[in-house]
Amino acid sequence: MKKIPPNKLADQYQSALKTYFDQGQQASLLPARDLGRVAVATGLETLDLAKIHDQALAGLLGKDASSAMRDDLNRRGATFFTEAIVAIEATHPGAIIHGEDVALLKANLEQRQLDLANSRSELKQQIIVRQDAEATLDGSEQSSGQLLEDSRILERDLHDMAQKIISASESERKKMSHHLNDEIAQTLLGINIRLLAVKKMIAANDKSLNLEITTIQLLLDGIGDNHQPLSP
Repeated sequence: MKKIPPNKLADQYQSALKTYFDQGQQASLLPARDLGRVAVATGLETLDLAKIHDQALAGLLGKDASSAMRDDLNRRGATFFTEAIVAIEATHPGAIIHGEDVALLKANLEQRQLDLANSRSELKQQIIVRQDAEATLDGSEQSSGQLLEDSRILERDLHDMAQKIISASESERKKMSHHLNDEIAQTLLGINIRLLAVKKMIAANDKSLNLEITTIQLLLDGIGDNHQPLSP
């Protein structure tokens, strides 16, 4: 495998990683293995290739990438990188990674990336729930304040209404008292007039009956003079 400058290898790595991302589920990992062999020929170690991978991934993500896109590309990029370092790890005596070990390592790495994405998703959901709860609490406090103010207004209205009712009752009692006094006075007057008529019809020599009628008239006059309006 031909040796190339590290900066050129970095450009090739980013280009191959972009192609891998663009191809989606149908993407092949053969370019990652070839890049690993080039890295070995160039004299790079795993840490060197990791730096190249991080730079390439950062260049492809950009600043405007959403959180979901970052999680997906980080997960798929880890698979690409794992395949690329196979050739480097194979050159280390006593640390040769067999095919099954590579598959296990890749599976573990993908699982960790997936767990991380799930954790971030759960955290976002918890944040949304908390924000909704805070908004609901603020709304409840505002509603409680409005209800308190409405109850105070209602209390004032009830007080005013009660005062009006009391005033109306007082006025009605006075009207009833005056009306009753007028009826009593009219009744007494009527009795007095009838007694006068009876007195005229009685013979002049019936002094005892005339005296009794006169006494009744005096009593009626006394009741009329002493009658006071009923207190309301």
